[in-house]
Amino acid sequence: MDKKPDTLTHLTADTLVAKNDPRLAFRAVLDSTIALTVWLQIELAESWQPWLMDIRSRLGNIMRADALEEPLAAQSIAGFSEGQLHRLSNQPLRFLDHDHLVPEARHGREVALLNLLRGKVREAEVTAAQVFITPQFAVRRADIMQALNRLSSAVYVMDDPGRDGFAANPQPAAAAPGR
Repeated sequence: MDKKPDTLTHLTADTLVAKNDPRLAFRAVLDSTIALTVWLQIELAESWQPWLMDIRSRLGNIMRADALEEPLAAQSIAGFSEGQLHRLSNQPLRFLDHDHLVPEARHGREVALLNLLRGKVREAEVTAAQVFITPQFAVRRADIMQALNRLSSAVYVMDDPGRDGFAANPQPAAAAPGR
């Protein structure tokens, strides 16, 4: 092909696809999730910056792993391993001293903004599932699926209205044993 038409784009360095390819939709959601994370880095207090920097980095690494078709390595978020984040978010009563919460206006601006990020991460996870889980339930990129699930867990832990200062002083080892 002499000239790439506007209706095609590169999926990888040597693979052209139509712009309605599901992997492009996934990457578009990743792009908007990264954009929201960067915006929250500007909007939220300094105590959230280690979390948001790690989340932004993880999203970029997911994008890279997909684009280059490389395995995605494990990565901690604010010092918490993927296993710890999973335990914290799945057992909040045990580790965070409350049952599962649904954010409300009374929880304030930061919780509302973090909940936007959690919703966007979950949207990325659902879009990835449409791309990487076959109709027979075979998972083609379990690494990406798990990473997005753990990012959702991380934002859920951040989005805790009763934990003043939690983000500024995470204590991964004490909060959830086992790395």
